[in-house]
Amino acid sequence: MPSEGIASSNPQKSLSLKGFAKRNAEDLLYRGLATRDAGGGIVPLNFVTQKMLDAYEREKKFFRAGKNSREKAKPSAYGADNVRASGQSGLSIGDAARQLKVTVKTVGYLIQHGMLCGVDTSELYRRGATVVTADSLTQFQKNFISLGELAEITQRPQGAFSMKLRNANVALLAMPHDLSRIYWREDVNANRITEK
Repeated sequence: MPSEGIASSNPQKSLSLKGFAKRNAEDLLYRGLATRDAGGGIVPLNFVTQKMLDAYEREKKFFRAGKNSREKAKPSAYGADNVRASGQSGLSIGDAARQLKVTVKTVGYLIQHGMLCGVDTSELYRRGATVVTADSLTQFQKNFISLGELAEITQRPQGAFSMKLRNANVALLAMPHDLSRIYWREDVNANRITEK
């Protein structure tokens, strides 16, 4: 029987927030993974799965630990003067997106939520320009890999490769569904995903 283009009427069962996710409900709201219900409570959006909430907890702990170790290693730096003073090089958001094989919108999200270090360089470039530090991009790539990068490495289409990752239970970073897909590199390696 041909499809009439009507979405399935079996919506995903709504999750309730428990444990770590419940304690961080406001951040889930800020991250675009939850919304307020009619009663003012915070509930996950319909695309959020328990697996995504588990990935969210893993990410928060990972980035919190990384931030603390970087803060101890060197004083925090703000703005273009400190990028110049520290000798760090920077990439435009577009260049960072090309290197990660993700959308510009995804890079903006990663900066906004502390997964990449972006500095305001409006003194050096155009007003309101943000540059991603090369160091933060390198650190990010050591731990994460995008679907675009995986497809390029394996020379396979992203759609089919995405299904392979899902079937192998490789978790995505917890981000809204309209952003590029990014995975933990260790999970991809552990599942031998890049092997032909």
